Amino acid sequence: MSDVIVPADLSQGQAKDANSQQNPSSEGQSPQQMASQAQDKVREGASMAQDKVSEQIQGRAKQAGERVSDTADDLRSVGEELRKQGKDGPAKIADRAAEQSEKVGSYLSDTSPDQILHDVEDFGRKRPAVLLAGGLLAGAAAARFLKASSRGRYQQRSALRS
Repeated sequence: MSDVIVPADLSQGQAKDANSQQNPSSEGQSPQQMASQAQDKVREGASMAQDKVSEQIQGRAKQAGERVSDTADDLRSVGEELRKQGKDGPAKIADRAAEQSEKVGSYLSDTSPDQILHDVEDFGRKRPAVLLAGGLLAGAAAARFLKASSRGRYQQRSALRS
């Protein structure tokens, strides 16, 4: 807190008025206390935001897990249908795919986002080439999707102009 130089002829009441006019918003708090309170509020807000994002990620992971589990059910149905047709080889492949899909679905539904990230990091350290190949495939798929969707948007814009 800065010292206020008060002329000798001012009374103490006038000196207090001068201090309160110089820093009216402090309400008796030092700048360090106000900074500490501001930092606490920022930390609290950041913590709330982090909790909300974590909640949303957890919800999305659970939804993805449920979708993958639904896919596993579909693969089981395909396996049964193939078995009815007498195609045991492809039916076994469909059954194995269903089992693996079920494992992935339950992993996504039951595992925290932090644990998923940790597991992906560990996998990347153990098998960087596989992770790189997966990233390239995901990037290629995303590029194809964007290209296909941009073509549709371009055709819509062209139709509107005509």
